[in-house]
Amino acid sequence: MEISPNVTLRPEPDQKRAEVRFQQQWEQRLNELKVGIAERPLLYGGIAFVAGFLSNTYPARILFQLLARLVSWFSVPAILLLGVLKLSNLLSIPKRNEPTILQRP
Repeated sequence: MEISPNVTLRPEPDQKRAEVRFQQQWEQRLNELKVGIAERPLLYGGIAFVAGFLSNTYPARILFQLLARLVSWFSVPAILLLGVLKLSNLLSIPKRNEPTILQRP
């Protein structure tokens, strides 16, 4: 496979604009976070304390495994229920949606 010599590795102007816009959005979100922390320091301090306490008390791997098991346990009945609802809708809808042939007398 050959690469043509016309290919450049420099970013295109549109890509540069997108990167600048992305960076501006991140800076704006960071500034909003800083303002939020300045307005409610106890809330963010409490969140940081609880996160630090949980990460030091329980290994994060165990918490993620527990969360994954809970999601899988609750998703299976939900998927089965959605399947039953879909089947009941398919079987209960009258066949009005079929095309009809109009005949002139």
